Amino acid sequence: MLQQVREGMPNAEIALRLGVSVNTVKSHVSSMLAKLELQDRQELAAWRGSPAPTSRTSRRGWLVVAAQLGGGAVLLGGVVVAFAVASGNPAGFSAGPTPGPAATAALEPTPTTTIPTTTTVAPPIETELLVLQARGLAGCDEQFYVRAWGLPESAAVRVEVVDPPAVLLESETTANGFLNSPAAAPLPECVPGRAYEARLVEPGTGDVLAATEVRIPDVARHVVEVNPAAGGCSGITVTFRGMPPDTRVSLLASGVSPFSHEAWEVITLVTDTTGYAESQPFHPPWSCDTPALALSAFAAEDPEQIQGGGLLYRIALGPDEPIPGLD
Repeated sequence: MLQQVREGMPNAEIALRLGVSVNTVKSHVSSMLAKLELQDRQELAAWRGSPAPTSRTSRRGWLVVAAQLGGGAVLLGGVVVAFAVASGNPAGFSAGPTPGPAATAALEPTPTTTIPTTTTVAPPIETELLVLQARGLAGCDEQFYVRAWGLPESAAVRVEVVDPPAVLLESETTANGFLNSPAAAPLPECVPGRAYEARLVEPGTGDVLAATEVRIPDVARHVVEVNPAAGGCSGITVTFRGMPPDTRVSLLASGVSPFSHEAWEVITLVTDTTGYAESQPFHPPWSCDTPALALSAFAAEDPEQIQGGGLLYRIALGPDEPIPGLD
């Protein structure tokens, strides 16, 4: 999710690309800002595991310290360097009367003031769990995919749902504490529209390392229609149904993988008072060699609220051919 923030994506597009809700994205972004003590998304995007940039207020604090040091001070690269006025007669100036003991003491070099410095260590990566479905495929009959990070290295883990209890996946993390695998088992007693709690568990101790919500969408297959129903690479027609009335609605294309970072706008239409819109035939922005894409609809005037379901659009794949890149 941090990578999407660095790419400047809004919450709605991050939610669409990762297959989670917009509220989940907002929660994760807020959590990262709080844990890293950053002010906004711009500072989060610039963060690379080092301390947050020094604020103007803190720089003013250094200058005050510098001004209070004996003799004088300069600020070099954020470090206060103190210097003293040496005794003696600068060339070209009258020596004047010989200074007394008090004045001589005042001209003695000022002791060097050492300002302690601290080194901030980047916080560890927070453990997170995602359980998603492929883009354009949703419902009880479709495959789930599991991704998690911030885990112990090369460790056995288990992904399970709570109610009803069932094990989705038993696997091992990579050498960098990462997990990316299709779920070995479907959700039990799957009900469209229902939310399940999924947990990432350490098998030996039963400790819960991370948890997430898995919501099975109440699939509306006809929110987006494309004609021809497959293989359209030279000309297609797009129809929206059940969308918000009198609203600009966009069709977004993306890779089929639930972890794909590709997405682009295909066409934008304005719905009528019934939430219906239909395009004229147009040439789509993909080639005939593209295996398949996920097409999703959303209300362009409210990008925080994704409005439409998605569909898998087969271009170079036959009806029974497996989708590459998902296993």
